[in-house]
Amino acid sequence: MTKRTDGPLVTVIAPVYNVERFLDYFLKTVTEQTYRNLEILLVNDGSPDASGDICRQWAQHDNRIIVVDKPNGGSASARNVAAQCARGEYLIFVDPDDWLESTMIETMVANALREDAQLSVIASWDEFDDGNRYSQFPLGEYSVMDSAAAFREINVGRLGVAMWNKLVRRDLFFTGDTGPIEPLFHFNEEWRGGEDVEASYWAIDAATTIVYDTQRLYHYRIRSDSLSESPHVSLSGALAAQKMLDLVNIKYPSSVPYAQYGYMKAVGGALNQWKRGATATEKEDRLLRKLETELRPFIRANFKKVRLALAQAGAPMPKERCIQFLALGWCTPAYTAMLRFYRWCRPGRTRRGAGI
Repeated sequence: MTKRTDGPLVTVIAPVYNVERFLDYFLKTVTEQTYRNLEILLVNDGSPDASGDICRQWAQHDNRIIVVDKPNGGSASARNVAAQCARGEYLIFVDPDDWLESTMIETMVANALREDAQLSVIASWDEFDDGNRYSQFPLGEYSVMDSAAAFREINVGRLGVAMWNKLVRRDLFFTGDTGPIEPLFHFNEEWRGGEDVEASYWAIDAATTIVYDTQRLYHYRIRSDSLSESPHVSLSGALAAQKMLDLVNIKYPSSVPYAQYGYMKAVGGALNQWKRGATATEKEDRLLRKLETELRPFIRANFKKVRLALAQAGAPMPKERCIQFLALGWCTPAYTAMLRFYRWCRPGRTRRGAGI
């Protein structure tokens, strides 16, 4: 694609904290996008390393870059601050330790304009520290859907639960046209890591038209030292999935089995982290025990229905998921033993939000 200087303004939002090793390459891939009409908001979230200085150096050479400095409050806080400053007709929330293919934003905008979509989604690669990569997204798919279909797709793993592969039209996020207006959605600042999962569910519910393109144009870096790979258990995905399931039960009955599957995966993923030694506060420990107690009868009541729905949708439940849910629902000692074996076989190779 040739470089485009026309088209609607797109605001690229990145919360910046302790990413000095990756920031130059990230910014290179953002500033070299073939889509040129960008506003790039970098929120220095009180980073103690040289990240803030690197941002300011880039801003001196590219007038599309705006640096916002704030005390450390977490990535959700940084995203909320940036969202209120954003002027773009479209917004995208990306992570500054990742990188973008040069045509990513142009592809997403073109798809959104073609379909008059409020939400434009592309596919991604997971990039591991050892040089390996993985993508759960099949190639060669392009589809337009409503919210009910999107809740089916996101819960069977076809849309991804993060926000960094989703371009959001401004009227989905704000009540006004431009300028600092109170947004309709806030990233949850009580959660440290994974707060964009709730945002993805919110965006799907709020949108009337979603376009999905499986070109793998975003590279998500799996870091052993990142917040999403932290030894501390992350409950944000499980809690967001609870809210999502309640919403789907009320508004999108045809998507309920898929939402149940997403809920089982998210809670199972949090329990897996916990059982494999991730730390938790006393409050989180109590909540995890409650989630485990609630999940067991839930799996027993819904496992067969969910498995049948997935098969009918052309996304059969993977064997390892079947084993995980059967063990969680009917044989806890087997589940615990299975996790110990898995940890021994595959140390340090868990994707964000993954189950077993």
